[in-house]
Parts: sequence; structure tokens; C-alpha cells
Amino acid sequence: VKTAASWVNDSLIVYAKISKPNKYGSKFFDLYSYDFVEKKQERLTHDLRLYSPISYDNKIYAINTYDGTSNIIVGNENFSEYEQLTNFNNGIQIFSLSIKDSMIIFDAVENHDRKIYSLNLDDNSIKIRDNNTWDTRDPYIEGNKYIYSNDKYGIFNLYLEEDNNNRYLTNVKGGAFMPHISKNG
Repeated sequence: VKTAASWVNDSLIVYAKISKPNKYGSKFFDLYSYDFVEKKQERLTHDLRLYSPISYDNKIYAINTYDGTSNIIVGNENFSEYEQLTNFNNGIQIFSLSIKDSMIIFDAVENHDRKIYSLNLDDNSIKIRDNNTWDTRDPYIEGNKYIYSNDKYGIFNLYLEEDNNNRYLTNVKGGAFMPHISKNG
């Protein structure tokens, strides 16, 4: 499995993993689902380069890479139908996705620094959320809590924005990455 799995419901997850070679010998990271009740894995896509899937509102969002550039795609729950939401062609690399309501939050690097962006699903507008001189990455949003990792002081630590109470959650020597917030906070 390439990246973290995403829960679709209480018994079904979706994830990206490397597939067996196709008839041309090429290997791809495709989406799979696993049903814990039926104990059954199902391959959802074929010959795509997908990772970091998230499930939201009966849809699956994922990052697709083609020709050195990442884009965000969305499909139905079995990915029989999907469309590309972004149209980057500049070598940008997207690393992770988080979603709340009609806003996808993602981190990406273009040239050097990693920044956090937002994609408004209502009008497809894309904005840099935090245009700092330091790296920000691994955004996750749950309810009114927005958490990410930044290296403002030279080491990556987790930073939480919650209403008007913004603060660092960690102060570690080696770095803290990839936060997640449980449903109960």
C-alpha cells in the first residue's frame, strides 16, 4: 500500500497499491477497496497512477500523476466514473488531500518549497492557503480543527488552528508529520 487508507464506511476502506504488470509490463498504483465483512479486495482502477485517496460524500478523491505533474481527480465509490478536477501542467507535485464541505486542502511543491493550497469545489478556484517562507505540509481538517506540520523554527512540528486558539501541539527534536484528528477530537 502506497499511502494511508481512507474509510468509506464502517466496513470498507479504499487505498492505493502497486498493481501487477499490465500487458506491456508497466506497473501502476491503482485504487483498491477492501470490505472487512466480506473479507474481499476489489481493484477499482486500471493503469492509473493514483495515491492518497480520501472518501467524502459518496465520492473518492485521489491524486493522479502523469508526465511528472500531479492533479486531483474525483470518482464515484467504485471509480467506474471519474473526472480530473485540476489541470496543472507545470510539474507540481501534490502529496496529500483533506476535505471539508466544498473545500479540498492539499499540500504541494512547485520548484522547492511545500505549501498548502485550497481547491474550492464550487468554482474550481485554487489558492495558496499559507504563503510563508517556510514549508507547510500534511494538512488535515476535521470540524473546526485544522492541523498541519510546519518548519517555521527549523524543525517540523504540528500546528493546530482552532477557532481563535492557534498553537503548536508538538516541540520535538526529530520532526512531527502526517497528523490526523479522530472524530471525537
